[in-house]
Amino acid sequence: MLRLDFVPILGAGGYQLSNPSVLDMMALRASLETFNKTNIAALRKKSMALTGYLEYVLQPLVDQGRFSIITPRDPRERGAQLSLSFDQGSMEEIYEKLTRRGIICDDRKPNVIRVSPAPLYNTFEEVWEFVIALREILVEVRNHRH
Repeated sequence: MLRLDFVPILGAGGYQLSNPSVLDMMALRASLETFNKTNIAALRKKSMALTGYLEYVLQPLVDQGRFSIITPRDPRERGAQLSLSFDQGSMEEIYEKLTRRGIICDDRKPNVIRVSPAPLYNTFEEVWEFVIALREILVEVRNHRH
């Protein structure tokens, strides 16, 4: 049934209901332009390299017993992330300290932090800087508890 009594909301608020905003469309356009400069195969290749490098540079901390990596070691069995499992009770403090340093991770209570280097914009240097920051935070947390 066609209704002819539609009265649109006046002003910019009316666009919230039916049309994407100009800012949303500009962000989408910029995203599409970025994706046009690469392809999924190249992104996956870099993703696997970044995540593999992350695993490699985290290994000394794993060997020291600071945490364990519970994500499968085989790159074909994992995405672009590593799940780090910490001792009970320390994850929240570590996560909070990472966040205060501007490092965006994902927490999974009660004791897991997921780290995901994004191939579109993270670099190998940033992965290294993350590990340095995590190592410093682990020392802070250990000293705080003793």
